Amino acid sequence: MQRSWLIQRLESPVRVGKMDELVDSMAFGGGLKHGGLNEEAFQQIREVMRFDHMGSAEFEFGALPKCLERIIAERESYTVLEMTIPFQAKLWKKGLYDRKSGVGNVLVICREADKQEIAQRIKTFAMQDHTDTKERVALSESMAGCESWGKIKGWLDLDNDFFFFTDRKMFEGTCRLFGIGWDTLEAKKLRGKKKVARTKKS
Repeated sequence: MQRSWLIQRLESPVRVGKMDELVDSMAFGGGLKHGGLNEEAFQQIREVMRFDHMGSAEFEFGALPKCLERIIAERESYTVLEMTIPFQAKLWKKGLYDRKSGVGNVLVICREADKQEIAQRIKTFAMQDHTDTKERVALSESMAGCESWGKIKGWLDLDNDFFFFTDRKMFEGTCRLFGIGWDTLEAKKLRGKKKVARTKKS
């Protein structure tokens, strides 16, 4: 795996009425329209997630569609996992910094071969205020319920082609969008229950 450098923050697809198109168009600043995604792909994706404005040109000139193309091409090698991990965040509250810690769930879509390394990276992000990435990841702040970062519910590593989410609906929608919906965590659990039921009957 490469260094995790470009991590695109994702918001839930909340609609803002007539301003919706304008808000979405601002996500990639002065770069390519929709970050290089064609209109059809963008319209499908925006039903599941919204791209946060990252503020760096590296996110705006084609890195996103290249990443998504690789995921689609290699989706048979992908798996999903759910982790319960600790988080620690430094929050600004009433003029002072305050530390908040706890545990939370993170749902991941990644290559089977990379899952152990990815799990470790996500655990590191959850314990850091400032990550060694081009722009702020804000996983720890999101998990801590920080007001300014609370809208961030998902992330896409553009260098290593994996998603991770704190929002189950976004996770499920992304699985379906990329053709791995049959292998969601819920589907695995359901298959396990059916298997147990068949065993009991026999």
